[in-house]
Amino acid sequence: MPVVLKTLDSIGFAGFFSVVVTSEQVPRGKPYPDMFLEAARRLDVSPEACLVLEDSPAGFEAAEAAGMDYAVVSRPVSA
Repeated sequence: MPVVLKTLDSIGFAGFFSVVVTSEQVPRGKPYPDMFLEAARRLDVSPEACLVLEDSPAGFEAAEAAGMDYAVVSRPVSA
């Protein structure tokens, strides 16, 4: 969690999220849907109302298992 919060802060995104869930807070990480389902629970919204932004196959699998739509976000290619 500290790394995630520091990263969000350093890129100016910390204020955009009322809920942040990391793998340390749920029984299983990706590709299991636990993080996404916990975020939906904390936001008090149904999984079907969620859109996951993901950059990894494990994340796509987790979003699908949670019953959430997802959008693929590509990572920059390093030389």
